[in-house]
Amino acid sequence: MGMSRNSERSDWLPDAVDRRLICYARPICPLCDEVKPVLRRLAAEFSLDLEIRNVEDDPEWERRYGGQIPVAFVGRTKLFKYRSTELELRGRIELALAE
Repeated sequence: MGMSRNSERSDWLPDAVDRRLICYARPICPLCDEVKPVLRRLAAEFSLDLEIRNVEDDPEWERRYGGQIPVAFVGRTKLFKYRSTELELRGRIELALAE
């Protein structure tokens, strides 16, 4: 008996898209405070799980991202560092989710 179309199909389906929007920030950071409401709106719009991570909580985060905060990712795709407009972020999120 051969494999059904459905069982064959499961072999080539891509991995699930990472639905996390991760922003590395600091507690006292005017640029971070500026972008957080934008990220909240876009996370809701795209049904993403928003995580705001304080780089001061982890030495590795501090080393990797401390000099470029705020910086945000969807999956492995960097959306921005320092500043971005809502329109630019929306487009970058759409591209990241399409990959």
